[in-house]
Amino acid sequence: MKGIYYLKRAHLFLKDTMPILLSHHPDCEMFANDYYRIGHLKLCKGCFTAYPTAILIIVLHIMNIIQFQWYEYIIYGVVVGSAQFLSFTDITRYNSIKIFVKIFLGIGVGFVIIGVFTAPFNILIRLFTFFFLVNLAGILSYFRIKKMTRICLECEWKADWNNCPGFADVIRRLKRDGFHNDTKPDYYRLHDISILDDNGIKNAGIENSDCEE
Repeated sequence: MKGIYYLKRAHLFLKDTMPILLSHHPDCEMFANDYYRIGHLKLCKGCFTAYPTAILIIVLHIMNIIQFQWYEYIIYGVVVGSAQFLSFTDITRYNSIKIFVKIFLGIGVGFVIIGVFTAPFNILIRLFTFFFLVNLAGILSYFRIKKMTRICLECEWKADWNNCPGFADVIRRLKRDGFHNDTKPDYYRLHDISILDDNGIKNAGIENSDCEE
């Protein structure tokens, strides 16, 4: 059945891309401060700090351990969450500061969510406000992506992610399972020698056994 086939393909695609979905960054020394290493797993430091913190804040509110007026939640959330702007400076290159910034971001997100959904307005207005704020946060993510792209462009691989060692494991898996081809803009063809053969994978520091899982 086609439905089962597509579900299996979707599952395989998620499995192949899981390393980058969890880390949100290439496996590269330039981004080593942006993810936690737990065994073979690399977890995005921002997401796996801020989101659990936000969930904890919401749980504490439900348990009546934290209680403010709805507008106080929003005000406090915006103020505390503004710590995220420090991520656009070099100060977050220090690991402890980066973690504290993400904790403050999580607290801010949790407070704002509580404030929006406990506000004395129609549910449609609250939902609209929530999705508006989500899109507003997306603007900050855009600037974060631009910063990451700039780092990649300054690297010797010049954002050629098809050949970059930091993406080699994911690219190899995608090619193996038929999700990836070599079609790309000409300005990305910056290297004549691909690292995505067996020797290249070894040179990139990635064992073949990892890629065959």
